[in-house]
Amino acid sequence: MEILYFLNFLKNKMYNFKVKTYKGGRKMEKKVVLLPEIIDKVANNEEIDVPKYKVEQIIKEFLETVKDETKKGNVVKIHKFAKFYVVERDEREGVNPRTGEKIVIPKKKVVRVSLSKSFKEI
Repeated sequence: MEILYFLNFLKNKMYNFKVKTYKGGRKMEKKVVLLPEIIDKVANNEEIDVPKYKVEQIIKEFLETVKDETKKGNVVKIHKFAKFYVVERDEREGVNPRTGEKIVIPKKKVVRVSLSKSFKEI
């Protein structure tokens, strides 16, 4: 049940604040939110009465579970949030940027994330 509170919190609250930062000499209204900041924000939420260490355990276990399931080839779908799945990229030709020489890039598996429609409409 705690994980549902966390996901709802992410969907409704995390995008509501803006911090002025600089990139390339100009002001931007975006900020990179790191995991410790998310943990603090969830732990300090009055609606969720969960200690900080417990919030950290929940979030880390959630991320680890998503990673483990996608490694197994499973699709992880979280309603009204996102879908995580693995796709296999085919072998393709590329160019070495240093030498200009053509190289073969081997096939590999990569994780894709598809956001749900309700999450995209922020």
